[in-house]
Amino acid sequence: MGLFEKIEFDQMDNQPNHPERSQRRWQEGETFTIRYLLWPKLSTLIAPVILFPILQLFLEDGFFVFQILCVIALVVCLQLGADCLLTQEIMFTPDRIFKRGLLGIQEIPVYDLKAQVTNQQNLKLCHGSDKNLRESITVYRYLICEDDLADAIGYLQDVHHVRFADRTSGATESHCNKIASDQFLKAAGSYRLMAGFFLLFTLVAIFTVGLSDVFMGIGLSLPAYPIRVSGIALALGGFFLIRHWSAAARRSGDAGVAPVMERLDRADLNVFYCATVAVLVGAMGLLLFILFGNALDLYLFMIVAWFYFRDGYPRLSTWERLSASKPAPESSLAPTQLLPRRSLQISLVLMGTLAVVSYGEENHYLYANKKDCQDDWGDASCREVPSESSGGGHGGGGRYYGPRYGSSGYGGGSGGYGGRGARAIGVTSVSRGGFGSLGGFHGGFGG
Repeated sequence: MGLFEKIEFDQMDNQPNHPERSQRRWQEGETFTIRYLLWPKLSTLIAPVILFPILQLFLEDGFFVFQILCVIALVVCLQLGADCLLTQEIMFTPDRIFKRGLLGIQEIPVYDLKAQVTNQQNLKLCHGSDKNLRESITVYRYLICEDDLADAIGYLQDVHHVRFADRTSGATESHCNKIASDQFLKAAGSYRLMAGFFLLFTLVAIFTVGLSDVFMGIGLSLPAYPIRVSGIALALGGFFLIRHWSAAARRSGDAGVAPVMERLDRADLNVFYCATVAVLVGAMGLLLFILFGNALDLYLFMIVAWFYFRDGYPRLSTWERLSASKPAPESSLAPTQLLPRRSLQISLVLMGTLAVVSYGEENHYLYANKKDCQDDWGDASCREVPSESSGGGHGGGGRYYGPRYGSSGYGGGSGGYGGRGARAIGVTSVSRGGFGSLGGFHGGFGG
């Protein structure tokens, strides 16, 4: 019995306490490349294809909270799909890890590497901290061959000397500056705290819509197009402010001149400025939505604000460089090869879309039938709502719209209501630019 117990103890003691790895032994100078498979990459498009018709259904006739949830789910799926589709290969080398894609190359150093195997068996690699989101690379398990994950783990152990403390996480011996690490975590924590404003804006929008059966905005008599274009211009200006402050935080030309804490505090302040601009862009979308009741304002401004928020997120390597007496080693890649930030291009497309769909848009009184419209305004002022511009579920189906919302004057009807839209059932958006179907989200948001 004693021999049996000894054998059992030895077996338990020799059990691996790290994720499964391949039997191959990697040498110090070797490289290892993972390539995503084509068909699994294409499968990432299935979720957005399924979600988009559901989103369209809720936009036309659904609860506003469900619309927001569908938009969030669609954005997450598109972001994940873009990461998978645009990635060509992930290369492990002795000094860096590269992700090569259609838009450029992303790289992370390996002198302070954190590795984590998620519940989905994805391999997440971060520089210095799992809070360092901008310097991280994720290898998606369902996009690679069966043995690639085991080979990657073996490479991390043999070449980068990653020690797995348990079955899910491991790290190299830390060489990160303690001051830089602490200040970075402080900056990242305050930055993520600012993300709470996006949730606050969403709750305010839901609460505002829930106050009425049909939410049409509180400023429909205002000229929507000039105000919206002004908001777009301010939002685009915010991008250049974020770029300026981000570049200022990354500059290390004064390393060794100004005190370390002064440089780090200045970088913290620039990060706070970036987060504030992103939050203000989101607040602008909320303001436009409350004024004109158009969900497209809220959705696009919030999405652009989130891109801005990600664009200004701090990087640990910046804090390391600022806290060092001399600049840290630069990338081995040419600047043109490094993955560029695409926030400006994406924001221009989204904002341009918003400007186009709202071109010439005006809010008009909406009537259930032609007779009610004629009673308020006379025959000459009443026109049938085209079915393709029904927007929020009120257009088409024999409905008519009268003069622009807020118009004064007297109609020729017998009702004696003086042309004040007394018989109107709501407000609809009419676009002279031919994009009324996207601009007419008014009135379709039931509480």
